[in-house]
Amino acid sequence: MNIDFGRPFAYVFDDKDWVSKVLIAGLYAIGMLFCGIGLFALMGYQKRICQAVGNGQDTPLPEIGFDRIGEDIVEGLKIFVIYLVYLLPSIAIQMCSGVAQGVLNSQGGDGRDAAAILSIGAICLYFPLQILGQFLAPAGIVRFADQNSLGAAFQIGEVFGFARKYFVNLLLIFVIGIASQFLAGFTIILLCIGLFWGVAWAMMVNAHAWGQLLRIGRQEGAMTPTT
Repeated sequence: MNIDFGRPFAYVFDDKDWVSKVLIAGLYAIGMLFCGIGLFALMGYQKRICQAVGNGQDTPLPEIGFDRIGEDIVEGLKIFVIYLVYLLPSIAIQMCSGVAQGVLNSQGGDGRDAAAILSIGAICLYFPLQILGQFLAPAGIVRFADQNSLGAAFQIGEVFGFARKYFVNLLLIFVIGIASQFLAGFTIILLCIGLFWGVAWAMMVNAHAWGQLLRIGRQEGAMTPTT
């Protein structure tokens, strides 16, 4: 069973209160400018959307407001940690390469040649690891949303098994993520500030895709309890 590719892009507008909910989500996005608090709040809201869709209810959207922002920030921080861990190998390659290239370039001559070779090698490692992290992170997030346990996201054997079983769905989620970011970019025509609401909508799109995978996993008995 595969996720519905088009539904994540449209479901938001089926809620009669979508304007007010997206407006508040956009305010969260503006909060990204301040120490990441808005990002964590949006990620926490993503979790609630994912769980609602996983339970078979994609409309109306979960309530969003400043009365729940504390809870959303805490849960969103956990999703941020999941992303960070899955992307850590590519981040480490990038950082180590940058430091090493700086040292080599400072030596001049052969050091610059070595730095150039190192740069090419780092790129060859960075992009595959980055793509792999982006591909696997939703599997960890879905397991986290299912069990409300951060540890479930890092049970590597279960995560890889889940990814093998739902490879096509995770690939669709990956593509949905790229497409939603691309579409969100068009909101910059709204005097730039519209970009924040575009980002919020894109994150809601991704959350719905995660929720569809959660629902499918439950229906097919692929979700296992944490031991």
